[in-house]
Amino acid sequence: MQDRPIESAVLELKFQIDRIPDQRRATEDSFSVVLSADAFDDGSLRGEPLQVEGTISRHGTEVNVFSRVDYALDQVCVRCLEIFCTRGTVREYAHFLHRKQGGETYPEHEQYGDNGQVDLVPWIRELVLTDLPEYPLCSEDCPGLCPVCGENLRKGACRCPVG
Repeated sequence: MQDRPIESAVLELKFQIDRIPDQRRATEDSFSVVLSADAFDDGSLRGEPLQVEGTISRHGTEVNVFSRVDYALDQVCVRCLEIFCTRGTVREYAHFLHRKQGGETYPEHEQYGDNGQVDLVPWIRELVLTDLPEYPLCSEDCPGLCPVCGENLRKGACRCPVG
């Protein structure tokens, strides 16, 4: 798959409800998009482009999305403060309901508004963020920083007098 501009990939992950195949009459649509981490407008997400694949269908106004997201994002090790790459795959199902203006909300489901557009970009961002480790380590045996001088012990022993 050839790379496209970020704007193109973002547009490909926005679906107008009346263009999503209805399960009662047709099969689901498949999508496959290479999405830059820059598309999330979140400075904390940097790394390689994400591969997003899935299917989308609807039953009336209820939208069903099955997705797979492969990512390789930069994180900062909490022990040595070095940047390293975290790779992962997230598979997820979501059921989007129509949220009518002033109407009832459904916190257990994803929702789309009165514009009739299902935007998967914020949902994908949340999938990736919740899949990332809470305590990112470059390696399980990372020695971290020297508590006295702050030298990165992963790069070698520091010159502090041992107390």
